[in-house]
Amino acid sequence: MPRPSTHDSISIQLSNSSVTFEDDQCENLDEEFLQRKCFSLSSNLTRVQSVLLDYKQFKAARTIQRYFHRWLVRDHLRKLKKSAVIIQKWWRRFQAQRNLLYVAETALQSASLAHYETSATLIQTLYRGWWSRKHIFDLTMLKSVQNTLAKDLIHTLVKYLHSTKDSDMLPGVYTIRDSGTCLKTLEELMSTFGFRYYNAQACYKMSKTLSIVAQGRKAFTATLHFTDIPYPGFNDRGFCSARQYSTMSLNTRDPDHFEFIHTFLSGRRKVGMTITAKFEQKMANLAEENRLNMLIKRDNKKKGFMKRIYLDMKNWHYSNGDRILPIRLFKTTEMSVVLESAQKTLESIFGELEPCVCPTNKDISYLIYSLNDS
Repeated sequence: MPRPSTHDSISIQLSNSSVTFEDDQCENLDEEFLQRKCFSLSSNLTRVQSVLLDYKQFKAARTIQRYFHRWLVRDHLRKLKKSAVIIQKWWRRFQAQRNLLYVAETALQSASLAHYETSATLIQTLYRGWWSRKHIFDLTMLKSVQNTLAKDLIHTLVKYLHSTKDSDMLPGVYTIRDSGTCLKTLEELMSTFGFRYYNAQACYKMSKTLSIVAQGRKAFTATLHFTDIPYPGFNDRGFCSARQYSTMSLNTRDPDHFEFIHTFLSGRRKVGMTITAKFEQKMANLAEENRLNMLIKRDNKKKGFMKRIYLDMKNWHYSNGDRILPIRLFKTTEMSVVLESAQKTLESIFGELEPCVCPTNKDISYLIYSLNDS
C-alpha cells in the first residue's frame, strides 16, 4: 500500500477538526505551518495505521458526498415539482378565465333551449288535450245516446204508429200484413227515426267544424312568427302586432241576446227616467211573454205526428248521401200537397205502397158474429 502524501495528511487533520476552510483559504495557508503539522502527525502514526486511517477517511468522504448528492438531487426535484405545480395552477387559471365567457354562453344557451323545449312540450300537451276534448266523442256519451235513441224509438212506435191503443179499437195484438214491400218500407221509415237527431245537428256540426279548421289553417299560415293557440304568449322585442278583437253583433231575435239586452237596458234605466222605464219594462215583459207563447205554440205544432213526418222528410237520404225526396216538393205551404207528392215519389222508387189494414169496431163485430154463427 502506498504511503500517504503530504496533501492526504493535511486532509486527515482537517477532517478531525471542527473548522472548515474554503479552497482559496487552503491555498493561502502558510507552508511552514502545514509542514510542521504534517510532520508531527506522521511521526505519531505507523504506516499501517496511516493507511487504515486514510482508507476510513476516504470511505467517509465518499459516503458524505453520496448523501449530499442525493440531498441536492431531491431538493432540486422538489423545487422543480413545486415550480411545475405553480406554473400549472396559474396556467389553468388563465385558461379558465379566458374560456369563462364561452362556457357561460354555452351553459346559458343550453338552459334556454331546455326551457323552450319544456315549454313547447307543455303547450303541445295542453293543446292535444283541448283538441281531443273538443273533437273526439266520449264513448259513455255515445252509449247513452244509443240507449236514449232506442227508448225514443219504442215510445215513438207505441205513441204514433199505434195511436188506437187507448181507444180500445184493437184486441191487443198488433200485426203487419205479410208484404215484402210494406215491411221494407216500414224498415226504411224506422231507420229514418234513428237519424232524425243527427241530420240537422250533424250537418251544422260538420259545417262548423270545417269552418273552424279553415279559419285555423288560415290563421296558421298568416302567423308565421306568432300564434295564439293555446296561449298568445308575450310580445318579445315588439315583433307582434296589436291583436284585433272581433265585436259581437247582437240580435234581438236570439233568446240569449234578448236576455242580455234586456238585462243591460234594465240596468241603465235605474239611473233615471222612472216613468219611461216602467213603460219600457212593461212593454218588454209583454214582448217576452208573447215570445214565450209563440215558442210554446211552435213546439206544440212540432209535436204532431204529421208535422214530425213532414219535417223528417226533408232529411231523408240514401246511403250514398243523395236525397230521397227533392227539395222542391217542400216549397209549397200546404202539407197535403207535399204528402201527395211525397207518396208519388216513394211509389215511383219503391213501387206501390200497401197500407197497413187495422180492423175497426165494425169489422171486429162482424168477425165475432161470423164465429158465433159457425
